[in-house]
Amino acid sequence: MAVEKTLSRKQKEVLYGILLVLPSVVVIGATAAYPLAKGISFSFYKLTGFTYEGPFVGFANYTRVIGNSLFMESFRNNLVWAFGTLAGQILVGLVTALLLNRSFRGRSVAQGLILFPYIIPGIVAVIVWRWLLHDQYGVINLVLKRWIGLEESIHWFATPSLAMTSLILVGIWKFFPFATICFLARLQTVPPQLYDAAKVDGASPWKEFWHITLPQLREVFFVVVLLRGIFMYIKFDIPWLLTGGGPGTSTYTLPIMSYVEAFQQMQRGTSAAIACVLFVTLVGVALVYFLAFERREVAE
Repeated sequence: MAVEKTLSRKQKEVLYGILLVLPSVVVIGATAAYPLAKGISFSFYKLTGFTYEGPFVGFANYTRVIGNSLFMESFRNNLVWAFGTLAGQILVGLVTALLLNRSFRGRSVAQGLILFPYIIPGIVAVIVWRWLLHDQYGVINLVLKRWIGLEESIHWFATPSLAMTSLILVGIWKFFPFATICFLARLQTVPPQLYDAAKVDGASPWKEFWHITLPQLREVFFVVVLLRGIFMYIKFDIPWLLTGGGPGTSTYTLPIMSYVEAFQQMQRGTSAAIACVLFVTLVGVALVYFLAFERREVAE
């Protein structure tokens, strides 16, 4: 009873929230702690092939990785891929959610169909898009030739800029439904009285969106940006299966570089070092983003 009296309502809510998520955190932490610890330890050894034993080399793997020009290119490509797909997912997801939040015939069907890109396996999505973007037999080139009179086929994966653009567009198409569902779920809980009052005051649709809709979506924006940013930053399958890091190394990302070092170059220590750098940068950015959001919440 003494503890009940000393805790405020806000503190009780925080405590109950911690107790509810604690079992899941313990299970996830227990299953993730060992692989994470082994990965970090591997980065300090020279491991070739599939052996678990090798000489201790300290930070030599990190020095080799950071001093490699391919690492810096992969890191830059990683940022372009992650931020490009994230921005596209937020924009397309928000617009789609706003449309689906309106009443129209067939809305329930549209809400179901919108999940299709997200639920299909990544390999299926890649096969479909490689067919659509094929330079000779692709549907997109055929449509462009017929509708706008394009004379020569576009080689979507032959030039660095087009390859990265195509990769980003496929990533947006594959994952924007996640943002759509999150935004739509929040939009459907916004009190309609807010919009009614705004209409009485003569607010335009743009002012309603800017002063009512966006503030209501702020917390959802935080979650979507954080989760999708993390997932896209470490994404391996779509870039690898769609472009293989090419042409050349123009779409090479850090996950691809780590994979190649481990399973093609057979340098598992170097691969672990790349993975650790990827992990540290990801955690650093996530913490900065989280703290910035918290400070803004406190300030308001």
